[in-house]
Amino acid sequence: MTAALPPWIVKIRERTPLWILGFSFSMLLSNLSYGMYLVLSRDLVKTILGDNYGFMTMLVAAETLPLLFSALGGGLADVVGRRTILLVSVAGAIPLFLMGVTSIYYLPVLAALYMAMWSLAWPSITGALLHATGSSGRSYGFYMMWATIGWGIGGPLGGILEQVLGPSATFYLSAIIYALSAIIPYLSFPEHVTGGTAHIREVLEGARLALYTFMAGSLVFAGLNLFFGSYALRLRQIAGSSSFFGVVYTLLPAIIGAVARPLVGILSDKIRPVYVAFMGAVIEAALMVLLYFAWGWTAILIWLVPAFPFLDQGYTMLLSRRLPGRLQALAAGIRLTMSSLGGAIVLIISFTPVVKSLLTITIISETLIILSCIMLGLSIYVRKSYM
Repeated sequence: MTAALPPWIVKIRERTPLWILGFSFSMLLSNLSYGMYLVLSRDLVKTILGDNYGFMTMLVAAETLPLLFSALGGGLADVVGRRTILLVSVAGAIPLFLMGVTSIYYLPVLAALYMAMWSLAWPSITGALLHATGSSGRSYGFYMMWATIGWGIGGPLGGILEQVLGPSATFYLSAIIYALSAIIPYLSFPEHVTGGTAHIREVLEGARLALYTFMAGSLVFAGLNLFFGSYALRLRQIAGSSSFFGVVYTLLPAIIGAVARPLVGILSDKIRPVYVAFMGAVIEAALMVLLYFAWGWTAILIWLVPAFPFLDQGYTMLLSRRLPGRLQALAAGIRLTMSSLGGAIVLIISFTPVVKSLLTITIISETLIILSCIMLGLSIYVRKSYM
């Protein structure tokens, strides 16, 4: 005989469709793999190349620039089918595997290929979720809670396995986990939100309607990518070891973020998403200044403040509620493409002397976020109808 489950667990299981469980587990695995990759890649750069901010900035750009394919993949998924695009994204396991057998100087190229495939999977899964739940902020917040947990576990797990198995074997394991993260939702995809009902003309019109939001979001994510990608080197120095770096870089932020995600999701259902996004931008800008001057445990505590959930939730809901259900993969894809344009800006900056100094990186990042806040503030009056 098996013990009876607690009533609250039974209630959750009865109210939760099987496909949502599959999607949530998929996001946990996907971000578990990504968290492992983050710690492995940063630790290799620090160990082999030292404080090479130029290479680090280029790696960050290589990771974010391919997200340009997300809007294209999301729109394509709405036209030809979300499951079809999801199946293609399984190929992202190949570059992850190759990271374990090639020189570190190939890392940016392989990272770009890996993220290109990841950017196809994300809008297909997330678009289906947004479609099925009617753009519910609460549902998206709980869904992202599992993604955050996976990302948090992946960081320290990557650091620990690197010491036990070595970097190559850990990259191999990360590749296997990533492949499973795409296969599981493919098998559990709900039939009524598989996509394939939109026309190309509708996709183009949807992209036009989201243009202003896209421009404002791209600036803030460029600032975040530039600063926090480079600051990882200082955080690695503060942490002292790769395993503790993984805890600080991903696990602790994930625990705090997992608590914040559902709360921010509920908030985005109660107030306009534009206010949620604006709050996130202001908090991030303040944290950057504090992090630049802080050190030791003070810097770690500042690092742990959960500001990013506000930005992600706010901009995702802005886009999702602007577009109809049949274009929700496009909405999710455009959200990631904001990071892509930010990556392009970071790539341009990486070829200039300013990336040699964390001070100039901080100043540029702050400027980008301030410009974004100005655009977001103006958008309240320009696009009242959907913000």
